[in-house]
Amino acid sequence: MSPREAIAFDESAAAPLARALLPRAARALAVVAPDRRGPLLAAIDGFLAAPGPARFLACARALDEAARAARLDRLRTGHAERSLEAALAQLRADAILDGETIDALAWLPAADRAGDRLAALAALACARATLEARVAAEADSLRRAFAAAVAHEPAPRRSARAARAEEER
Repeated sequence: MSPREAIAFDESAAAPLARALLPRAARALAVVAPDRRGPLLAAIDGFLAAPGPARFLACARALDEAARAARLDRLRTGHAERSLEAALAQLRADAILDGETIDALAWLPAADRAGDRLAALAALACARATLEARVAAEADSLRRAFAAAVAHEPAPRRSARAARAEEER
């Protein structure tokens, strides 16, 4: 086999690999954000520079992993947005914060755990409001009981020691 025949053989063996890689690349590039395509393009360039089974597998793996990561990011972002909206709705329903503050919080980006943090804040604020109401009710009850006790104050009780001291005199 001459060197020309070997090159022609490699090119013909690379063509099916390139055909198999093309739909994967199209799917991956469709879902991966443009600013995150650098590693994908480098993997494709690596395959095109030296097409072969090992480079094909490396490129296919890079394309599949990037597409999977992009889909997971999209799912996480959707969950983050939904949980943030639910937490903001809870804050509005419980009237814990004023409307301006809630509107300012609504403009924040939906981070992974932002909705969970706001829901925890809402739960803490709700618990605090409940505790304040209980303390206020208990304090009011104690004030009324103290006022009633002062109004109907019986004679002071003497201790046994004070009673004996008076008898001895």
